[in-house]
Amino acid sequence: MQLIEIRFKKINYCQAAIFSLWLFFLSCAWPVLAAEPIKNSCTVSQNGVILSVPIPGMPLFYNQGCKSYEFKGTEGGNLMVDYIKYLYKFLVGIAGILAVFMIMYGGMQWIFSGGNPSKITAAKETIFGAVIGLFLAVGSYTLLRTVNPSLVTLNLKVPSIAVGGEFYKEDGSCKDAADIPCGYLCTPLSGSGASVMGECKWCSHASTETCGKVGGKDKGKAMDITVPASKGNCWYAKCGGDKACTYASSPMKGVAVYTPECQPSLSVEISGQDNKFILNDNKSYLCGTINLVTSLDSSSEMMVNYDHYRYIGSYCFGNSSCIIDLSKGYYISDLNPTQFPSLGKKEIGFFNNWSCIP
Repeated sequence: MQLIEIRFKKINYCQAAIFSLWLFFLSCAWPVLAAEPIKNSCTVSQNGVILSVPIPGMPLFYNQGCKSYEFKGTEGGNLMVDYIKYLYKFLVGIAGILAVFMIMYGGMQWIFSGGNPSKITAAKETIFGAVIGLFLAVGSYTLLRTVNPSLVTLNLKVPSIAVGGEFYKEDGSCKDAADIPCGYLCTPLSGSGASVMGECKWCSHASTETCGKVGGKDKGKAMDITVPASKGNCWYAKCGGDKACTYASSPMKGVAVYTPECQPSLSVEISGQDNKFILNDNKSYLCGTINLVTSLDSSSEMMVNYDHYRYIGSYCFGNSSCIIDLSKGYYISDLNPTQFPSLGKKEIGFFNNWSCIP
């Protein structure tokens, strides 16, 4: 009965000690936990943070605008590493204090044991347990460092990963259009931001058909098609005959790469159906226009027949090249242009983004 009472008292003493330490810690943390919310005018320093529960012994700096203390750390902005280090030091200090109290408690047990062997044994166990606990708390760092220094090096830095080649920034978003090769589509990997199509910068065209070929600062040497405009790359736009140089300046559905190329024909949707339109560089068909044409069949001698044509204009004044941006779409003036003119040309629309480049 007496042994049960001694163990019960021992448990009560331990519980009282733990409860007292908890009240002490809560009293220290309460002013921070009960602080007013940070107002919008509060600006935290770079690589700094306002802690809800600061660790005693941690270097803090008073922020006048936030009316609170902020923690900056010393690990190049990785505040979690510093926070864990100070937390470890604080807990080791608490363990040292508890160990001293337990050693004192074991000594008092021994003094008041009255020569009782069971009480003396309990006191020795208390002192021995406190010393072992203090050794583990204080000596664990030294022990691990002796075995391997990397065991006590906390590194939470995440190295940057080069994703998707030269199209992406470190956070997985797309670079600017000028930094992406002409006609190449970049889809962001980070889940935020819009897709970006590489910018096409136009060179002074050559005399031969060169749409789809690249040049740069050194005109005597063609550059790689994967070199973006920001690095001096440019594209030629010359097409011969009834053709136009087409490209895309913004993302197109189902198209990942659309570099400039000469096109002899293009598809235009009319009344819900795709219709093939032939490029025509006659002066009557200006660059980017969409036309319906009816003409007489000159091969027929016995009866009058009519030929119907669908033309997209590719004519530019002078020696300029017709360039059509397919990604911007086109405009059809008639809602249901199914009837060809009885004879002659009928302009029914135009591409929204076309230009004549000298």
